[in-house]
Amino acid sequence: MAILDYHDLTERIFEKRPLLMLDRAEIAEDGQSATAIKCVSMDEDYFLGHFPATPIMPGVLQVMAMAQVGQLLLPRPADKVGWIPWVTAMQRVKFRKPVVPGDLLWVEVKITAAAPDGTLTVSAKTLINGETACQGDLSLRLLPPEAFRPRPATLQPALPAAVATATGEVLDIAAIMRTIPHRFPFLLVDRILALDIPQTRVLGLKNVTGNEPCFAALPVAALPITLQVEMAAQLCCALALSVPENKGQLGLFMSIDDAKFHAPVVPGDCLYMDGVASLRSRFGKAEAKLYVGDRLVTETTMKFAVAPREAA
Repeated sequence: MAILDYHDLTERIFEKRPLLMLDRAEIAEDGQSATAIKCVSMDEDYFLGHFPATPIMPGVLQVMAMAQVGQLLLPRPADKVGWIPWVTAMQRVKFRKPVVPGDLLWVEVKITAAAPDGTLTVSAKTLINGETACQGDLSLRLLPPEAFRPRPATLQPALPAAVATATGEVLDIAAIMRTIPHRFPFLLVDRILALDIPQTRVLGLKNVTGNEPCFAALPVAALPITLQVEMAAQLCCALALSVPENKGQLGLFMSIDDAKFHAPVVPGDCLYMDGVASLRSRFGKAEAKLYVGDRLVTETTMKFAVAPREAA
């Protein structure tokens, strides 16, 4: 098959710039695998906030690149024209090597299973100079457009029970910025509602509004699932870096062990996050659940490391 150039990709991939994480792609003749490249440049907006003094491509954007190659392999039957490709789950996603400006990122994806309901499972990896940077398994399927326009029953649902009864230190955005190194446009937690270091638990809030830059890149305003995982990671990072011996360091993503996405998150939603972390030396494991009202929309299990900036 001929090489798909950037203009071809803008027509075939759901996300548009600046969330289109591919520059060229090639689909195998049998349609069972595809390869793409991404030229990583310092000119990209996300380097302004991840991290300003230590530019590293966010791991979740590597996952987004893998998912976009998966979109190219997703069958598009005639009765589902206009349906939207969506990642429903990810497993065993490991981040092995940092990706930095000047790198040429290769993305390789192959189909490992196809379910009767149209769900496609793919094995994917990214590479720098032939070395694996990220790898994991993703599940994708087509969803009807109306799935991304849920009609709210009220202007704003009640607080989740866990948030309504939470106790702990509250951090406003200024305090969050003193705790974690993320900055605009990649600081994705608006408030810490309860920070409980002894219980290694943290509750946070992300207000989802239509003015956010990511929505300019989407034909349908639905918060990308990869950014939801990043929000959960930043929440747990704030917990880990609030421990006195970890202050001033970086929280580095090691893996997304499992993630499930139950419902789209759209503008007007207040996204409440409930995270629990276990810390051992410089390594940790975290579980996070994201809610809109009492409705669970996303859940994920992750591993991370706390390290000095020079280790990145």
